[in-house]
Amino acid sequence: WVTGLGRRMAYAFLGAGAGLAGLVALTARAYAKQERAEKSLASALASHGENVDALLPKLKAAAAAIQDQTGVGDEQTLQTMASLKMLGVQTDALEQAAKATIALKSANIEEKTALRGVANATKGNFEMLREAIPALRQATTEAQKAAIVNDFLTKGYQQQRDMLGTTGTAWQALRGRVTDVLEEFGRAINKSDALSGLLNRAGDAVKRFGERITNYIESERFKQIQESITGIIQAIGEGGDSRREVFAAFGEALKAAFALAAHEAVSVLKKAASSIGES
Repeated sequence: WVTGLGRRMAYAFLGAGAGLAGLVALTARAYAKQERAEKSLASALASHGENVDALLPKLKAAAAAIQDQTGVGDEQTLQTMASLKMLGVQTDALEQAAKATIALKSANIEEKTALRGVANATKGNFEMLREAIPALRQATTEAQKAAIVNDFLTKGYQQQRDMLGTTGTAWQALRGRVTDVLEEFGRAINKSDALSGLLNRAGDAVKRFGERITNYIESERFKQIQESITGIIQAIGEGGDSRREVFAAFGEALKAAFALAAHEAVSVLKKAASSIGES
């Protein structure tokens, strides 16, 4: 009974360890995605001489509000803002430009096309949107084009908001909230650089293991084994006495292996019988 309890405790400990490792992995992935989006936007702002410390919190709040309205993850919106900034969109227009991109994507327009179309539209160039918005082809003035685009984007964004009431989008929103929680766990773990340090040490360990494998493959011992295996294969291929010698050697090896296995099996059974008798 004590042995069984110990075994169950060991399994429980291993299960808890695996669960904890899984949770750490999930938080690491979620936080890494959020961190990448935030750093990407910070870098885009910095490259244009913007005040990152002042602007980033405001843009993060805008992305969070968009998530509340549409279910689109804030990390996705931050990445969209970073891309739009690099395409020349003014910082004070990033929130509306991000909403416009979501509106175009809700109309099944590919993300790259949507980003470039929105970036050009903020500069008064609507040519890239002509295919996505057929009404633009009938417009004759820039004012008409701007009105058509604004109407399309307003309706597209509202459509995305309305979708939040459907099961699919509600599920997406719930997943986004769960991801937010995981991100905060990951952020907490990473505050002292513990998570990144752990991952770096793990990477170094894998690298060292790979180097040891490489060194072994290049060693004389491995070359000897390789030559032995090559010799056996060649002997089998030659036929005649060489093949018979190889098969005879295999036969002796198999006999020895079976004998050893039988001996070990008997030993195990004897020990088991002894344990049962004592219990």
